[in-house]
Amino acid sequence: QLQLLSQQASAETIQLLYQIALHGKRDLPYAADPKSGFDMTLLRMLSFQPKQVDTRNDITPPISRTQDNTSQTTAIDNPPTATEQKTQYSEPELVKIIEPPQIAEPRLTVPVEISSVNNDPNIKLNASSWLEIIASLKLTAFARQLADNSSFIKFEADKVSLFISPELAHLASEKAQDRLESALGKYLALTIKLVFEQDDQLQSNPTLAGEQVQQAKISQQQAADSIHNDPAVDAIKHAFNARIIESTIKPIA
Repeated sequence: QLQLLSQQASAETIQLLYQIALHGKRDLPYAADPKSGFDMTLLRMLSFQPKQVDTRNDITPPISRTQDNTSQTTAIDNPPTATEQKTQYSEPELVKIIEPPQIAEPRLTVPVEISSVNNDPNIKLNASSWLEIIASLKLTAFARQLADNSSFIKFEADKVSLFISPELAHLASEKAQDRLESALGKYLALTIKLVFEQDDQLQSNPTLAGEQVQQAKISQQQAADSIHNDPAVDAIKHAFNARIIESTIKPIA
């Protein structure tokens, strides 16, 4: 009976069914129940068919010895010429390389510090010109603070007498004095010596820092007056019951 069944299916089909049965038996414990596992195995057997492979091979007809001998004889009788044996290689064409134009290297420019020099011979060092002169000097931080907070007393011979308030006396360090002295001497084209005096009566003498503070106050007051006197601002205040925060008013530089 098995032999009769085997004649009704190809060997490939029997092998495929056998493999599906083995896989089904292996996966049976993972199925929800034995019946569903068995049904799935049967569905696989019905769904898959072995791939039909064309077993016919292209058979190349044998070549007779006569043809081989003839081919060999022909090949010997007609040896390849030297031109055929040796591949002709043409000389590579030379490509002209164009060098890029030479670009001149830029000259290095070394920044030169510009010293403040008095170009106007009519300007003399005195109480009225002191603030203008020190404002034009190029000074470093500490020397600048010393100059801005110093007031002019007198200029006699080579000595420039200055005053600085006692609470700012720490600004008159030796290094700051040397730099201010050097810059002022270059401006005047003279060799000078700075002398700082302490006299309470000189407190009212103007300094550049004091003038800057006073000018800042004037600018601030002008900005506040401009805001308060602006009709548009006044209309907004009345419409929204708003008020102006004075600290937010800043003068336009």
